[in-house]
Amino acid sequence: MNKKQQLLCVWSGPVLLLLFMTGFWFIAQFVPPHPPTATAEEIAAIFTANHTRILIGMTVFMLAVAFNFPYIGVIAAQMWRIETRRAGLPVWTLAMFAAAVINIMILIL
Repeated sequence: MNKKQQLLCVWSGPVLLLLFMTGFWFIAQFVPPHPPTATAEEIAAIFTANHTRILIGMTVFMLAVAFNFPYIGVIAAQMWRIETRRAGLPVWTLAMFAAAVINIMILIL
């Protein structure tokens, strides 16, 4: 992987954050969270009244998660490079990559 490709992957991190905040925070308005004292009927009314806005916000959020793949990939590539130079098997790199893949799957679902 050359330097331009790695920089492109690194810049997918801020894009991820920007799209995440736009979808989750500004469009769906899930931040701040709904009060814990709200009844089930009140929460249902909020979701019913804002159905389209929430769907659009969560769609933007799920698209943002796609930018997590290159960002995690470049971090794993750098960890692999560092870890294989010092030791034999890059255990921490593999553990981080597995955790990242599980995290991405959870966020998409």
